[in-house]
Amino acid sequence: MTAPRSTLRLFSLTILLSLSLLLCSSCAVGTADDSISASAPPPNPLAEKETAARKLPPMAQGRELVRLAREHEQAGRYQQASRLFAETGDLLPAYRAAALDEAARNASAAHDHAAALTMLQTLRTQYPQSPLTRNTAGRIAQSYVDLDKKDEAVAAYRQAAAAAAGATLRAYYLVRAAELLEEQKQTADAAALYRQLLEKTDPHRYSIRALEGLHRTAFAGDVPAQIDHAAKFGLRMYTGGAYQQAGPALDRAIRLRRERGEPWTAMPELVDKAADSFFRTHHNDQAAAYFELLKTRQDAKYGDILYQLARLYTRLGDAPKARENYQLLTKHGAGYGARRTGWYQLSLLNIEDNKYTDAYGYYSRRLKEKRSANSFLHWKAGWTAMMAGNLKTADGHFAAILNDRRGEEKERASFWRAQVLLKQKRVTEAMAILTRLNKNDPTGYYGWRSAEILQAHKRPAVTIAQGMNRHNTRGPKLTPINSAWWAEFDELKNFPRLQQTTELGFWRAANREMVSLEIPKKIKAPQRFALARVAHDAKAYPLARKLVYGGGVYQYLKGHRDSLLDTYYPLYLPLGYAENVERYAKQFRLPPALVYAIILNESNYRPTVESPAYAVGLMQVMPQTGQEIAAALGEDYHEDSLYDPETNVRYGCWYLRHLLDTLGDDPAYAVAAYNAGPKAVAKWLRNKQKIEQAYFIAEIPYLETNRYVRRVITAMKKYETMLTHRDRAR
Repeated sequence: MTAPRSTLRLFSLTILLSLSLLLCSSCAVGTADDSISASAPPPNPLAEKETAARKLPPMAQGRELVRLAREHEQAGRYQQASRLFAETGDLLPAYRAAALDEAARNASAAHDHAAALTMLQTLRTQYPQSPLTRNTAGRIAQSYVDLDKKDEAVAAYRQAAAAAAGATLRAYYLVRAAELLEEQKQTADAAALYRQLLEKTDPHRYSIRALEGLHRTAFAGDVPAQIDHAAKFGLRMYTGGAYQQAGPALDRAIRLRRERGEPWTAMPELVDKAADSFFRTHHNDQAAAYFELLKTRQDAKYGDILYQLARLYTRLGDAPKARENYQLLTKHGAGYGARRTGWYQLSLLNIEDNKYTDAYGYYSRRLKEKRSANSFLHWKAGWTAMMAGNLKTADGHFAAILNDRRGEEKERASFWRAQVLLKQKRVTEAMAILTRLNKNDPTGYYGWRSAEILQAHKRPAVTIAQGMNRHNTRGPKLTPINSAWWAEFDELKNFPRLQQTTELGFWRAANREMVSLEIPKKIKAPQRFALARVAHDAKAYPLARKLVYGGGVYQYLKGHRDSLLDTYYPLYLPLGYAENVERYAKQFRLPPALVYAIILNESNYRPTVESPAYAVGLMQVMPQTGQEIAAALGEDYHEDSLYDPETNVRYGCWYLRHLLDTLGDDPAYAVAAYNAGPKAVAKWLRNKQKIEQAYFIAEIPYLETNRYVRRVITAMKKYETMLTHRDRAR
């Protein structure tokens, strides 16, 4: 639906006038350099470029104005960015919705909430069919909050909840409405919304916030009612497997009862289930406190409690307490299986303490048991024997893995067998193994590790850059396909407009349309490649990766003489949100390749993705962690800001720098801590200050973390190659 041109032009002029008046007011926005006074408007370093842009034809002018607006935006000059976006919307009415969206975002960033509100209301009323209007109700509500118009904010949040696409977003809008009602002493209405959030919706991130709100409003001063409600809600959540909600609710009921003088032994079911819920959701301090209580019972579950406690202290980095509980488990575990688990975990602690001979003794005993021999035990036995200096024994265990048809991760065994051979001065045999690993997969973890060793011994090797760039140097040069290729597919009838929106620089608008695009089933490799490039420019990176991963695109591009580092890899391993990644990587002294690799593995470049543990956004920042980072940076914290790529990357980079400063400057340490937690990694490193990276990774005891670190470090190497190639081409 298109609004009347005269109305839109009048609106745009109103916006420009509002922004012009704002520029002359005394305030400070963006960076410290943006301070302005009534007598001295802020300098515009791009003024000459703006003047030159206005002499261009409309479409070219629009592209240049948007580009300049992005420059202002990146520099924190949000007022000037908003002005240019609004001007572009006036210049190109067909793209006014996209321009309004961007102008409103920058007006909000400049704290001109009145202008932002006006723009958002116009966007919603005049362009109701635009994908950009889907979340405007929530942004309108926040603008009302910023303007201290709470009644209007409540109504807007209710509207936003009714239109919200997902359960989490709907719950957020409702809980914000309830909290605003509570602030205005409208407790009955607030309580009704809190009840709705707890009783008429599935479990969500804001359930406990709603529970506490209900207790403040409906059950204020009635402690028995609060206890009864929290206990029933927590048990219901536990029965349904909603442990994130069960743990805090049960904990609240327990604390209130203990404040009334009741002993914890009077509520065994609540304590049992609270302990288990916190354990499952990795709230380790709370879980350990409850399991310590349960440990004193020494009942039929004593062995299970010892095991859980030991695992918790492992997560918390408390090696002495972990060892204490595992030793108790070897004596009091229910059956041989439990005791064997205790011995196994003690062997891992021996590895951390560099007691490799003791650890090997356990694995060799296990291998002698019937039905126990397997490739995993041979790996552990081979590793500990090698680290203890028993090279011949280690070689035998690694060879057993390679000879086992069922053996997993034979690449790992081959790589480390080569290290054993090198220690034995059997260089020729070692080089043969490493050469094979390198040639088979030069871009895989053991492939590029092998290349590094081969090069150190001055042997030929396929580098990771060469492995990524296996194109046909004698093939034809890649040429653009027919510009109207999309016309044969009904699913792509809106493609020209989408492409033009992307080229103008309105990537958010293009992204909204691109992610809902239906991919034709019969699309061919050249067409997939063309579509992937547009998806990439619209920051629909997951779609671009999907398009080039299948459909023969790799083979199609490999057959041309163009470097795959220019064609395939920028789409399959995108340098996504580069303006944010490279800005904050520099600010926090990080390798940009590390940040890209984390984003790739954490979220696949999906800025709104949320994990089952409620980690959010590109770098999967936990809300509690985000709040702590905001405090450290001296910023106001809004939980929904974690969905914003710029904020999420800034917080994620701060956290990576914190991990490196805490654990040591090897990226592998920070990557491991990003997955397993810094306390666990500090425990692994407590006796390994000078350990080489490959050895550290090999000893990571958590299987998930071990694989994660190998993936991320390998992706980091690939991104280093791509960044080097890009910088050379500039």
